[in-house]
Parts: sequence; C-alpha cells; structure tokens
Amino acid sequence: SREALREAFDAEITTDPLEMARYIDPQRVLMVLARTDEIVPFEAQEALRKSMGAPETLYLPTGHRPSVVYFPTLRARAYEFFARQFAQASAAFAAR
Repeated sequence: SREALREAFDAEITTDPLEMARYIDPQRVLMVLARTDEIVPFEAQEALRKSMGAPETLYLPTGHRPSVVYFPTLRARAYEFFARQFAQASAAFAAR
C-alpha cells in the first residue's frame, strides 16, 4: 500500500533534501516542477528549488503522473540545457 511504502521510506531515508540542497550547484541543474503534483506537493518542490539557489526550472501545469504528456517539451528543454552545459564545459576545457 501507499502507506506501507511511505513508512518504509521514512525508516530508510534519513537525509532531508532541503539540507543537502546547499551543496548543489544551481547552474548545473534543470529542475522540473509539476504544479498539481499529489505525490510531492508544489510547496515542497518550490522550497527545494529555493534552497538549491533557484536553478533553471520547467514548470508543468500537471500532476506527477499526467506530466508524461509533456515529455516532448521536457526532452527538448533537457536537450537544450545539456547542450549549453557541454558547450560551456568544452570551452572551459579548451581554455586550459
């Protein structure tokens, strides 16, 4: 059941993502938030985003599971994001 899964996670996962967020470089993150997510409340998503330093974000107007209809958009944005990331890394490497 969903409750049993939650209890199992609570017993095993002892790290709060908000505590770990400060160690993440927001320039290297593309975050995807689902506004009507029933699994991860939008307020929690926004709190994590803020704790991470407001990385580039794609907001979806759906919940967790229905967001699959936005896969083409997500794929295109992810491709653009990683193309920029790899170009910047290549330029930095070439400058050494």
